[in-house]
Amino acid sequence: MNHQVRSIGRFLSPLWRTTFGAARRLLLRLGGASLSLWRPARGAAWLATVLFVWTVAVSGVAPDRDAPVQRALKDTRGKPSDAPVGSQWVQVREHRVPVVTMERGARVTEVVRVTEVVLGRASLDDELPMVVYLHGRGSRPELPRGDHENTTPVRMLFPWAPDRLGDGYSWFPVSITEGFDPKVLGYYIEQRSDQLAHVLKRMMYVRPTEGRALVAGFSQGGMLTFGLALHHPDLFDGAYPIAGWFPIHLVEQVVDPSRRYPEIRALHGDRDPVVPSRQTRALVERLASLGLDATFETHRARRHLTTDAMSERHKSFMLGIIRRRRQVELDLEATSTG
Repeated sequence: MNHQVRSIGRFLSPLWRTTFGAARRLLLRLGGASLSLWRPARGAAWLATVLFVWTVAVSGVAPDRDAPVQRALKDTRGKPSDAPVGSQWVQVREHRVPVVTMERGARVTEVVRVTEVVLGRASLDDELPMVVYLHGRGSRPELPRGDHENTTPVRMLFPWAPDRLGDGYSWFPVSITEGFDPKVLGYYIEQRSDQLAHVLKRMMYVRPTEGRALVAGFSQGGMLTFGLALHHPDLFDGAYPIAGWFPIHLVEQVVDPSRRYPEIRALHGDRDPVVPSRQTRALVERLASLGLDATFETHRARRHLTTDAMSERHKSFMLGIIRRRRQVELDLEATSTG
């Protein structure tokens, strides 16, 4: 309905000017006496125009420049897809979420692919905690496998990076390994974070979501985890970057001490050869000094990867925040009924 109301606003103004401009010119040609008919005719025509445009908009016939976007958003449940072989209590859906941006004064629509996975004993449309996982450079989403009958029910979202890179995909056209300029990479982190924030807002709106989302990511996905937590903190209760990074020179510009930020739990390999842990440690320490609930942990790892220990650690962080939220709700219910 909202996009139909916007359609009325877009088309009513030019239609009004065209219709009454022509009517006034006609009355002038008919003579001065006819001008006495102008005010009542104008009122009646205005009412007729409003009713006409409203009827057309509600019926879905009104021409709308956003029509392709609205059609893409029509099926909010996504399309069924296959779960990994041998998996149980794993429901998979594919979504295409359009994002409209302005580039050089022109509207540009980019469609972001998002794989939705519901784990545990839950139906697809249950209200569930939302966990967003962002893959690394040159990779792609890896869906949960195995039997999840006893898994805490959760809705996971796996956005796909837009640019092909080998057998996988990349979030940015530059890499931290290529003698990068922190300002350039910071620009791309912000741009992609804004895009993903739009996608996640849409998904949280159309899919029943319990509380704010939780976001985690590895490498470039970890950079975006920092970016989303700092640029769009109102969307999240927790952010869990693994081997991530964020330009420390942007911290002062981005962080507003008066805003609420999610908890940030950064995990990193102690000998990561791609994203040095000392840079991320300095970043997290700076965030903590500004009052954010941010911590940094190193794990034994000589390669740029997510170890089993890291996976278990950020899983425990997420389950902890989900349980705390539910306990608060139970406490509030007990207070209101007591």
